[in-house]
Amino acid sequence: QGVQPASSTQITVMLYGADGRLIGTGNGYATASPLAPDALTSFDVRCELLRDGEVAAYDYMVQSES
Repeated sequence: QGVQPASSTQITVMLYGADGRLIGTGNGYATASPLAPDALTSFDVRCELLRDGEVAAYDYMVQSES
């Protein structure tokens, strides 16, 4: 968390199967840019499945420039 607005805020999503193996990934950008400190935004993420299976868990990472 910073005091400067963030720009080019990107999210990367990792999808995992029941066995804990990675089954898909995706990325997208925040709808708000620049993003003010303490502000909320939504992300539009498109994921690609790398193998068959149901998604049992996910993780994500957010990065931005300030």
